[in-house]
Amino acid sequence: MRVVGVTGASGLLGKAVVLRLEAAGCRVVPFSREPRSAEARKFTAPLDVNGLDAIIHLAGEPIFGLWTAKKKQKILESREAGTRMVVAAIRSAERPPAVLISASGANYYGDRGSEELSEDAPAGVGFLSEVVTKWEAAAATATAEETTRVVMLRLGMVLASEGGAGRLLYRMFRSGLGGRVGSGRQWMPWIHLEDAAALFVHALACQSLDGPVNAASPRSVTNAEFTKAMARVARRPAILPAPAFALRLALGGLSDLALHSIRPNADKAVASGFTFQHPEIREALEDLFGSGG
Repeated sequence: MRVVGVTGASGLLGKAVVLRLEAAGCRVVPFSREPRSAEARKFTAPLDVNGLDAIIHLAGEPIFGLWTAKKKQKILESREAGTRMVVAAIRSAERPPAVLISASGANYYGDRGSEELSEDAPAGVGFLSEVVTKWEAAAATATAEETTRVVMLRLGMVLASEGGAGRLLYRMFRSGLGGRVGSGRQWMPWIHLEDAAALFVHALACQSLDGPVNAASPRSVTNAEFTKAMARVARRPAILPAPAFALRLALGGLSDLALHSIRPNADKAVASGFTFQHPEIREALEDLFGSGG
C-alpha cells in the first residue's frame, strides 16, 4: 500500500484528492496546523515525512479577498515558505518520498491574449505570475534529492458545486446578476473538480511525468463562451456585463483573475495518458449544477 502525505487535505480540492487516493488503495496521511486525528501530522517545521512514499502539496492562503498588502504577503509566503518547508523535509529525510506533486497555477503565464500556452512558455508579469514563479522554484529544489520526482500542476479555475469560484458564479447567475466580464474575449483556464483530483493521482502514478503540467481542460473557452454556458445551466439571461474599468476600481489587483486572458493547452497531460472526463464547459457545468447545484 502506498502511503501519501497530503497538505491542505481539508480544502475543497484536498478532500477530492483524498477520496481519489483512498479509492486507489493508498493510505493518506493529512498534514494540518491543528491535527485532529491520530493519522494526521503537524504542518509546521520541522515537517515529519518519515514513512511517506509521496507528498501532494496543496496548502496555501486562499487568493480570494481584498488584496491588501498584508493579504498579498500571506498569499506569497504561504506558497513559497510552505513549499520550502516541505522540500526541506524531503531533503533531510533518511528515505525521501519518491515523488512530490505540488499545486501551482495557470496564472504563471500572465495576460497572454489568444496565445496557446504550453508548459515551456515563459512566465508572464504581475503579482500572481510572480507568486507562481517563486512557488514552482521552491518545489523544483526537491529535485536536488535525485530520488524525488517533482510535478507542478498549473491549475485553472477549479469548478465545483461544493464551493469555490464556480459555486459563487452559479449563485450570481441564478440571482440574475451574471454576465460577461470586460470584453468577454479573454480566455479562461478551467477544470472540473473531478478531473483536477484525478490528475493529481495520475501524476502520482505516471513515472514519466515531471516538471510543470497544465491542469486545465483541453477545451478552452472565452469568458463570453463561459457566460453563455453558465446562463443556460442556471436558466437565467446573462444581461449584466461588468466593465473592466469598474472591476479594477472595485477589486484592484484581484480583478486580474477575471480580466487576464490565459489559454494553456493540455497536451502534456493528455500525452502522458490522462483522460479528461469533463472536457466540455457546458457538460461540466450541467454535471455540477444541472439539478440546481
